[in-house]
Formats: sequence, C-alpha cells, structure tokens
Amino acid sequence: MSLELTFWTGVDRICQMWEFTDTNNKKERTKVMIGMGIDYQQYGMFYRGFSEPQNCTDLICTDLIPKIKGFIRKEMETTAGINPIPTQYDAFFGDHPHFDHVGLLHIMRQDIPLYMAPEAITMLKSLEITGTRRFNDFVTFKPMYLSSEDKKETENQRKVRPIVETFENEEYKIKGVSLEVIANDHSIQGAQASIWKTSVGNMLFTGDIRDHGVKQDCWKNLINRSKEVGIDIMIMEGTNILEKYPKVRKSKGVMQKMIQYAKKADKDKLIMGIYPIKDYADLDNFYITAKNTNRDMTISLKQAHSLLLNYIKNHTNESKLIKGKKCKYSESELIDETGRFLADEKVVKPKVKKPKLPTKKLQKEDESAYNEALEEYENDLVEYDTAYKEYEEKQLVIDEATRKLDEVIDEFLPKDIKIYAQAKGEHKILDSKFAIEDWLKEYFIWERRFLVKKAIDKGIPKYVKRINVIHALDIKTHQGAYLHCGTDDYDLKQLNMLKPKEGSLLIRSKTDPFCEDMELDLQVIMNWVDRYKLNYELVHVSGHAYGPSLAKLVTEINPKIVIPTHTQHAEAFEGILRNFGYEGRIICPTKNMIEECNKRDENDKPTGTIESFVFEKDESNVIVKMVEKKSR
Repeated sequence: MSLELTFWTGVDRICQMWEFTDTNNKKERTKVMIGMGIDYQQYGMFYRGFSEPQNCTDLICTDLIPKIKGFIRKEMETTAGINPIPTQYDAFFGDHPHFDHVGLLHIMRQDIPLYMAPEAITMLKSLEITGTRRFNDFVTFKPMYLSSEDKKETENQRKVRPIVETFENEEYKIKGVSLEVIANDHSIQGAQASIWKTSVGNMLFTGDIRDHGVKQDCWKNLINRSKEVGIDIMIMEGTNILEKYPKVRKSKGVMQKMIQYAKKADKDKLIMGIYPIKDYADLDNFYITAKNTNRDMTISLKQAHSLLLNYIKNHTNESKLIKGKKCKYSESELIDETGRFLADEKVVKPKVKKPKLPTKKLQKEDESAYNEALEEYENDLVEYDTAYKEYEEKQLVIDEATRKLDEVIDEFLPKDIKIYAQAKGEHKILDSKFAIEDWLKEYFIWERRFLVKKAIDKGIPKYVKRINVIHALDIKTHQGAYLHCGTDDYDLKQLNMLKPKEGSLLIRSKTDPFCEDMELDLQVIMNWVDRYKLNYELVHVSGHAYGPSLAKLVTEINPKIVIPTHTQHAEAFEGILRNFGYEGRIICPTKNMIEECNKRDENDKPTGTIESFVFEKDESNVIVKMVEKKSR
C-alpha cells in the first residue's frame, strides 16, 4: 500500500496544481488531479495585455502546465507533440472556482469526472458563458482544431463534462479512495476542504480557507470533523503564513469602513465601488453601504448573470441580493445543462420547400406520370408538414422559455439594484438617435436578455428597455443617486463617460499587490484617480487565513504530517508551527515540478527529475516517508 504525491506547482507560488496516486493492498490504483490553476507569476513572465497563450504548446513551452500523459485533451496532445495514451486519471477535484485553481481546466480530457461544489459549478458556468478568454471550456467540452466543414457539423455539439456535485455529509467513492467535503469560507462561492481516505491514512486538503469571513461556522466544522476522523497527512494553504492580524480583519469591519467613508462623501457626488465580481461578501458589503447612504447600487451585466444563475439554481444563500427568494420556475424551464438560456437557443427554419400539386394538364396528358407526381407530392407534403410542425413546436418552447425568463429577470433583483449597460462601440447610449436594434448589436446575446424584453405594441412585436437598466448618462446626470459598482479595474475608461465630479469617492475592495504585474495595474488605477481628482480608499479583507490562525488550525487538528502549498514562504512553516507547539513532521516540496517535467533532450526524451513524496505504513502502522526521484 502506498500514496504518492507530486506537487506540480504551488510550491513557491500562489496557485494550485498537484496530484496523488493511491495503491491499496489489492493493487488497485487511484489517480486524482487536484487543481489546474494558472501560475500568474509565471504567466506574467511571457504574456501581458492582449498577448495570451494560443494553444497547449504555448502552455507547455512556458512551463504553465506539465507535459503529462493521460490528462491533457488528445487533440491538444497531438498538436503539442505528445503521443496520446488512454486516460490515466480517475477524477479531478476543484476546491473552488478561482482561476489560480481551475483557470487551465479546459486542457482536461472530457472523460475525467469533475468533482466540485454545486455553487462552484454554477459560478464556472457563468464564467464560461460571460467570459472572453480564448479558452473558456470549464464545465463543457467542444471539439477543437477542426476544419471549416467539421466546425459547421459540430457547432451545436457542446457537451457537458461528467460532473459530480459534492455535498457535505456525503461520501464519494473514487475507485480505491473515498472523498468527503467540508464547506470553506473563502472569497468566492463553492469553496470546500476535502478529506481523502487513502490506503495509508486520512489526508486533509484545506483548500483556500479563512476564519474571518461571513461563514464563521466553516472553520469550526473543519476542525471538529478532522479531529473526529483523525488526520495523518494535512496539505494546507499558506498564502498569509507570514501575515499577522490586520486592523480590519473581518468582513463586518470592511462593511463598517465602507459605510463610514460613504457617509463622509458629498451627497451630490458619485460613489464608486470596485471589487472582484466573484466575491459575494464584497458585493453584499457595497449593497449595505448603498442602503445606508440612500443610494441605488449599480452592478455589471456579468454580475447580474452570475446572480441570476444562482437564483435559478436556488443557491440564494450566497448573496443578500437574492437571499430568501425562490425562483417561480424550475431550472429546466429556463436553462439547459450548460447554464445557457433556453430562450437563446437557435431554431433553424426548415429548408424544405412546400411541394406543388401536379397540374390537371399533366393528368390529361399522361395519367401515369400524373399519378407518380401526385404520390411524390403527398410524400413531400408529409415531410414538409412534419419539418414545420417540429420547427413550430420548438419555437413555441423557446417563446415560452423567453416569457418565463423575462418574468424572472424582472423580479429577481431588489428595486434599488440597477443593471449598468456599459457603453460599447459607436452606440454609446440608448437614445432617440439610435434604433434599439442597432444599439443591441453592440452586446453579446446573453447580455441582451438583461437589457430588453419583447413586448407587443398594436399587434407588432418590439423590444422594450427594462426599467432597471441604466446608462452612463443616467449616472453622470444624477451622481448623488448611485453607488456605482458596474465598472472594474480593467475598464476604467468608462470614467470618460461617467464624468465623476471632482472629489467623488472610489472605494476599492481588492487585495494589495504582491507581484510586479499587480503593482503596475495599481499604478494605472491611481493614474485614473489623479486624472479625475477622486478621493480614494482601499478597504479589503483577505480570502486567506493569517499566520496565527493557520498555526492554531494545525495544532488543533494535530496531523502526523503537514505539507504546505499555495504559498511563497513554505520555509516559514517550520518556525511558526513549532512556536505554536506543533510536534509533528513538516515536509516542504522544494521546487516547481512543471519545469522539470517539461525538460526534454533533442529526441524529446524526458531529462528532468521529478520529486514525488511516497507514503507507506510500516508494521507499527506509522506513516513513513520517502522522496522518490525519477524521469517522467
């Protein structure tokens, strides 16, 4: 019996990608990949702005993914010069849907099951639909590298990956190991810790976790459950291992600071809020701030889409904007299995032409030819009627789905939430100068659903703008009426349309820069702040536990072995954990294995040395450790 761990990255970086292989006494082998995240530090060395990897070869050549067989999509393996072999992995587990954990999920083969929380799957569906990244296949799978003809044939063949939604208090059997999940509090929905029951003992993977967010019980539940089952190996995140508790530590403190700053702002000037749209705790804090200052809050179209999917899926505890509400229709009446609106399905009008009845003239001239033509006509008529009946039935289904979706979009948000129609293209705002149809062309199909609905005017169908949609001109004209959260860090050019008055307030709830790229991004933001003479306040609570809390977590759970990951300071664990009284073993992976895995000679043979940690049990049932080095 043995358990082999390989940490591809996350050793000295803030990201997650590792795997384990368990072999039990029946020689049954179970292989699981944990995380497939983007190493943004490595990414930033080779790609910036509009430059992004175009294919799997780019990802491998810049050491963003390991050249491992049996995991990468076969068509990607072929273009990257990897000889495809049968799938080697039994599962993929994602602890939450941040891109430093799942941003490279599109490279995974379609037959590997995806294990994640249902809220995380919903978030990934929204990110896939609304995102503009080159590779957005998170929960679905669409063939790649096809000829033009093949593309036409497979246009509607987007398939959902095999997905297992993971719930607390349930056990999931994956060949020779069992999985149990525990809800985490993190800066995104659907975060989970996991306990893996392997052949050598129980392994806890904390995932990204904190003890200072809005879900206080998660931390206690993790400790209690871990102590109940007993943990042999604890793989834990260490993002903030060197950080002590800040002055504003809890989410509630952030909200209080926001309200304090907002109340000091001039009542006739604009207040703007910037936060990660995946962080519903920040969203709720800004909403409470808006209510406390008698302002309406604006949100982006992407935020509206994410909230709507959660509303339809009944994940309504994720945000105060939809909490306690229940969608009047089932999800099967509104969305398909990929999360896309049924109302947006395209029904192609049949190309079958209506047949023509043979003439009386033909009957007089040639009775036999007439009878043949009549029989052919009747057959063609049946085909025509059948095709149009199917078309009309499908269209009725879509019309009904559209009606229901329009109702839901009109009612799922509070009245003091407005959806911001970000200016696009030449048609900056909807006014009398532009026909509504021309204005809509600037927006993606999914966006249009939030902007307009169909109505009947004197028997003629027409588009009508939704009453909760506003434009830059509305905000510019009534700056004191809004807390505007519809613009993010990467689209501050919208300020040129909003024209905030001098002294308007910008509250930013995002993490401090921890790398050169983030420092450059912050400088761009500050340039905009200076340009419009804004008052600027940064208030933020981390999505990660701080050093003292991490140390207390270890001492309370008291595992036999601790392995830090998702950290730039693994070496600090030894001193910090010992100071808090932990007496177990601490094992630190030493280097990024992706680079080693991708080393090849001129004949493309592996030359790098892969460091794996192999755990076994000796006669006294104590886990022992070996470091195994091999080419791969």
